[in-house]
Amino acid sequence: MAGNRHSSEVPYQNYDKLKQTILVKRQRGKPELFVDPSFPPDLSSLTYVYIGDDRYERTKFARPLEIHANGTFAGVCGVWNVPFPWKHFKKRGWFQAAAQVLSLAVRYMEKVVPGYRKCEQNFEEDYIGAFRFNFWRFGAWVETTVDDYLPVLDERLMYCNALGEPPEFWGALLEKAYAKFNKAYETIEYGEIMDALTDMTGAICEYFTPDVNPPEHFFYTLYSSVVNRSLVVCWRNEKRLTRSGFNFDGSMDVNSDLDNDRYLHIITAVSKFPLVDGREVEVVRLRCFFPDEPKWNGKFSNSDTTSWMDINKEFMEKYLPQKNKEDNEYWMTLNDFQCNFGGLIICSGVEPYYIEGFGLERSFTCKTEKIPDLVYILHSQRRLSERRSSSLKSRDHGRFRGYVSEKVKKKVNEIKVSETNLTVKMDTCRRRSTGDATSSENINHISYPGCISYDHTTQGHLKCQMYTSRKHQSLPHEEIYNSINTRVSFELESSNSTSDISVIISRPHSAPMSSADTDSKFGSSGSVSQLTQSNFLATRKDFFRPRGGWKQIIEQHGGWTKETSGIRSTNLDLLTKCPRMSFMLAGKDVDQKQPHSRSPKKNLVLISLLQDYRHGVENSNNMPVQFGFSLYRCKNAEHGEKKHLSKLQFISNVESKFEAREIKTRQSLDDGCYVVVPYCLTSGHDGEFLLRIIGEKDKLENKNGCVVS
Repeated sequence: MAGNRHSSEVPYQNYDKLKQTILVKRQRGKPELFVDPSFPPDLSSLTYVYIGDDRYERTKFARPLEIHANGTFAGVCGVWNVPFPWKHFKKRGWFQAAAQVLSLAVRYMEKVVPGYRKCEQNFEEDYIGAFRFNFWRFGAWVETTVDDYLPVLDERLMYCNALGEPPEFWGALLEKAYAKFNKAYETIEYGEIMDALTDMTGAICEYFTPDVNPPEHFFYTLYSSVVNRSLVVCWRNEKRLTRSGFNFDGSMDVNSDLDNDRYLHIITAVSKFPLVDGREVEVVRLRCFFPDEPKWNGKFSNSDTTSWMDINKEFMEKYLPQKNKEDNEYWMTLNDFQCNFGGLIICSGVEPYYIEGFGLERSFTCKTEKIPDLVYILHSQRRLSERRSSSLKSRDHGRFRGYVSEKVKKKVNEIKVSETNLTVKMDTCRRRSTGDATSSENINHISYPGCISYDHTTQGHLKCQMYTSRKHQSLPHEEIYNSINTRVSFELESSNSTSDISVIISRPHSAPMSSADTDSKFGSSGSVSQLTQSNFLATRKDFFRPRGGWKQIIEQHGGWTKETSGIRSTNLDLLTKCPRMSFMLAGKDVDQKQPHSRSPKKNLVLISLLQDYRHGVENSNNMPVQFGFSLYRCKNAEHGEKKHLSKLQFISNVESKFEAREIKTRQSLDDGCYVVVPYCLTSGHDGEFLLRIIGEKDKLENKNGCVVS
């Protein structure tokens, strides 16, 4: 996951060796938790230079389980059900806001938090007081390890809070790792959400305000981003323009101040609906996973029959936009979107975005008992195993262990699960609570990673669910982690029962696939995998699901010298001496079908110029400066490298208005050869830069009837 080269920004600490060393000491009767000597839990990690601020003196450090006894590291599946800090995401809430955007992309989470899908990092098994994270730093993924001492001021976390229920600490620990990269927590006081997102995704991240200052060709910007599977996240603005816009159950006035919470939405489709009078209306489809967010009640909502009746009947019958969507998805016009949404973030990268795992219940790694202090955690692995075994026996689970194992193995052999490795493990459990906690029928649902789970009730009835998986890298629309998962449920009575095991095969929502694809990918029709997949398949086809992607055109490092800095774009004689980077855009064959687009003969590219922002003795460690780049068209690469810039065709120029870390632009370009000329506006500057350009993989044939003009 991380790059092969270790960054000099932070001392390299091998997490695996560190963990092994601490566990060996525990076995020898010398329990301890990790304390990071390179970023110690004291005043030196809070600020660069102490200036007499008494809040730093009052700050203490504590480990997560000392702050919240029932805390957990991170939940898996579902959503991190926390309101977006829309009022202060540009101030102190910028990092928490970036973490919440990141939480909606499972694949990005897996990059940043190693082992996220399998809950490998937690406060339970093999807990050593250390956690590791990965950050994208100037073109490479770098791993960093931190201890879990967090700054506490006035009995609450000083920076990113533990949010959710139970409280999740992954955001606060990720923030500590980010502060370690920047040498002190003081850097968290102010920052840019887009810089943090870039460091956590490695993508080209853009921020827009649809209600105040939307970009030029706003519809095309949204359409091209969604169809190429960028992560497109948005949130409602501060104003409620109409009473019928969002449904607050009629309990809230339009001008009420009670509507303070904002939850993130994802844009899943962008299209144009043809009306019966021949006109077209630009629409977007949004999806919100948070139940506390009010429902859309305006045009093209589920209850708005008038707007849907205005759509061309042939279009409605062919594409079924009102039916072929999820329950938490809804359509609205682009005008309504711009009126009601005040923030929009687009993360575009070569790895496409998928909506994964949100149809499942959120699971956590939790203690089976309340932990009064850290002494319990410091016991040896033998004592931990004994306590787990004793806890299971006390709940009358022990007498089922052998019975469940034998019955499961027998049933697995009977149904002949092909090419699937099934094991049954009765420890390292994950527990989540379902039902009403005050009811006598409350069930403790215990799921075992990759293996088996069971529900134990007071009546002695045991319900088991086995989870198996098979990886299919060719599947484009996975909604469950890592692979298409098989869930087989077993209902068993107590150990003295002679009843047989009943097999129930079920699955939550998944992406549609054809029967032909199923037959070719999942084996014979008699296998459990085949039966499960056939039950998993959706009966509807979503014509508006994005099918495109981005490809990398160029990613190249370069640098400015003192002789080539302090140059203006208008001075072509000096600009000619600056470094140049050329790339070529080649079109498809003429006879290949081309889609309707805003510019059918043009190629959409995203250009990003990033100046060096790394810290450390091997890096420049300079403050950000003003810089820019010019884009020219040339006949060929050799022509672009040698000719004077006045001989080339000027396309556009982009400059930073202040000392920004990154500048980017979207360009629609014809086929041909181009050259990018980065330049520095600050005199006497010596530094490095990284140029990244991505473009559309294919000009996909339009399948939803949308003509982008």
